[in-house]
Amino acid sequence: MRNLRGMVLSAGLGNRLRPLTYLMAKPAVPFLGRPLIHYSLDMLTALGINDIAINLHYLPGTVEAALGDRDENILLSREETILGTGGCLGKLRDYFSGSTIVLSNGKIYFSEASLEGALKEHFDRKSMVTMVLVPFQEGMPHKKVFLDRDHQILGFSRNISSQDELNRISEQSGMHPFVFTGIQIIDPGVLPFIPNGYSDTVADIYPELIKNGSPLRGYVSHGFWRECSTPEWYLQSSLDVMRKTSPLSHENRAASVDGIFTGHSVKIPADARLRNCVIWDKSRIGSNSCFDNVIVAGTSGVLPDGLKVRDAVITPSLTDIPAGLPANAETGPGHIIWPLQGG
Repeated sequence: MRNLRGMVLSAGLGNRLRPLTYLMAKPAVPFLGRPLIHYSLDMLTALGINDIAINLHYLPGTVEAALGDRDENILLSREETILGTGGCLGKLRDYFSGSTIVLSNGKIYFSEASLEGALKEHFDRKSMVTMVLVPFQEGMPHKKVFLDRDHQILGFSRNISSQDELNRISEQSGMHPFVFTGIQIIDPGVLPFIPNGYSDTVADIYPELIKNGSPLRGYVSHGFWRECSTPEWYLQSSLDVMRKTSPLSHENRAASVDGIFTGHSVKIPADARLRNCVIWDKSRIGSNSCFDNVIVAGTSGVLPDGLKVRDAVITPSLTDIPAGLPANAETGPGHIIWPLQGG
């Protein structure tokens, strides 16, 4: 029986997911009624992994609260300064010594939860690293990963500074590019290549391993993958998963609603018109409201009657906003309306 241990990346500042991450750390953000981190934990436990490390830095209490009464044997690794995707492993090199590491980013939803195929291929091919990938599609705002026909990783677009180099690797690949899902399997032999302090696996560690001829491979999945880096992607991912997996949920059948998800104890008047919305627990919508493509991230009391909002995030009023309010944000009694893009 191989020794497997897991890790979920949970220390990031979540700057691109603001204003949702003004309220809580990204892995604690509710996604279809559950904290995002639960989807990664479920994926790891489906592989039989019970020993799981979680790194913490930004709003750590919200991640701890999101874990609730999970049954896993969880090691919380607190980082005074963010150590990066490599440094977080280096800090735990003794914990992971002798164990194959299955690592997931804490901001994703992935329907191929068992990952048994990726794990089998990792061991069969004796890979140092196996990155779980999905095919790149035009319009995706994600960086590309290039493979050769043997699925050996050739390089990452985020590390390529010139168009000539990008063209060269694309031609060498001979395949369409892929996108990294945030899930990877790492042999413990990688740990000695990780220095103490900050490092990034894709930017700092893996390019050197590739140069040295180490077996770094991509496992191409056709599972249903979504990620939540920005409010826009969070909303779209929520709608995509809802439409694929279950009837859309709401407690207020009398209201005119189309494609919404509501948390617990949400109040929506019968005369409200809502389309493509995600509404967090205990939110209160005002009478005669009209929302289209909106995240309601909780409310302080009832939102005003007759509120008409499109392509926005609504949060309770916040007293500490490090980046300040964007020029096109609107404040009201007990709430702030942020633009969905660039909030």
